[in-house]
Amino acid sequence: MLDQPVNMHVTGCSHSCAQHYIGDIGLMGVKVGGEEGYQVLIGGGADKDQGLGRELISAIRFDDLASKLDGLFRTYVAQRTSGETFLEFTRRHEIAALQSFCHQELV
Repeated sequence: MLDQPVNMHVTGCSHSCAQHYIGDIGLMGVKVGGEEGYQVLIGGGADKDQGLGRELISAIRFDDLASKLDGLFRTYVAQRTSGETFLEFTRRHEIAALQSFCHQELV
């Protein structure tokens, strides 16, 4: 589905050793109702694209994460402008819009 790389940082370290806040998508391990889960940040970057990610989801169970990201990626592929990177797409949209994309099921 994706035809270009997406920079994803995943950490379980309480000190943010993997710098989840500077990935296109950043995942920080958290407990959700006693189960494995993640806090999800989006739109972070380094170097020429530097910026801190914004919170997309405060806490989501691991089992529910893939379907949410799938909806987001499908919307990106369907609605991006010519040559637009995933990072540019996420920075162009408000958090509420990005959250709604996570719930879309595109065919």
